[in-house]
Amino acid sequence: MWKTFLAFIGHRILLCLTIYLVLMSSRIPLFSAIARKVADLPEYGALSGITSVSPTQIFSATRDPYLWINWLAVKFIHVSPVISLLFFSSFFFCLFLWELHTLLNRMVTPDVSDAAVILAVLWPTSYEMSLGSGYALCCLFAIMTIRHALDNHWLFAGLALAGLALLDVSAVAAIPLLVYIFWYFQRHFQFLQILKRTAYFLVPVSAVMLWRYNAFSHASREIDGSALMNLLAIIKGSQPLASILTPANLGQTAAILFLSIGAALAALGNAMLVHKLIPVNLLVMLLAFAPYGSIASRALFAGAALQGIATHSSRSILGFLQILFLCLGIYEVFTVFS
Repeated sequence: MWKTFLAFIGHRILLCLTIYLVLMSSRIPLFSAIARKVADLPEYGALSGITSVSPTQIFSATRDPYLWINWLAVKFIHVSPVISLLFFSSFFFCLFLWELHTLLNRMVTPDVSDAAVILAVLWPTSYEMSLGSGYALCCLFAIMTIRHALDNHWLFAGLALAGLALLDVSAVAAIPLLVYIFWYFQRHFQFLQILKRTAYFLVPVSAVMLWRYNAFSHASREIDGSALMNLLAIIKGSQPLASILTPANLGQTAAILFLSIGAALAALGNAMLVHKLIPVNLLVMLLAFAPYGSIASRALFAGAALQGIATHSSRSILGFLQILFLCLGIYEVFTVFS
């Protein structure tokens, strides 16, 4: 894990240096430029709108746990919304990397898990996870759910899935995989133990889904506008292939192709069926509930698919991919801040 930490620190320092060099000609301070980008986020607008809300009203004002945490920091520690969003986005992204590393260590060797998580750190749009976005918390909950399920800790798995359900309706797509994991580990236990662990898992998940009933009852709308539906329309011939090869969509298409190759390699190479299913399930969750234009930014939700690339790549290929991702990330930051 120390390799991942060093890669994260080095990567973020290099990106900050890139931003600083871009801003030199305009004489805009580095923090001011970053603060402007954070202020453009929907999370900033939502947080600014609830800063005056009382503690008794916070749960009715928003159902987003990321905003709850930032509201606490702004309300009681008296930090600015920008500082709070920057800190917690980076904090949750680091926790996500740790959870992803822990999960992959249960599936593959430590060297492979190190390589896969470093690819996640260097992913060209990973800087967005440290720039105030709450999506890192969504990714963290998804990986925590699966990791605790593999560890047979069903109360924590249920709480993590409930957290994901508060943030994203894609949580429902994790249930088939979790049912299989539950059956795989519980089939030899006594009935009362199975019943107890079922309750541990279902109570928090059911409570959140009932609380967000309207969102989950309209989940099909998100699926209809998702990247998966775009791809199915192309396969059926009702949408031209050229639509996903335009300059605006080329990066999204490349991200889908890369993750799909990784998930397929993981499914082919991993020994246990559950380890084959995890990267595939996360990729399907991503594609089924994210618009096509957001796939590159949300790709790390399916970060476990990078394990397939790391497993089947030589040291030289991994080095090339790391350099490629780093260069693309620098270019992305350059275009955003220039």
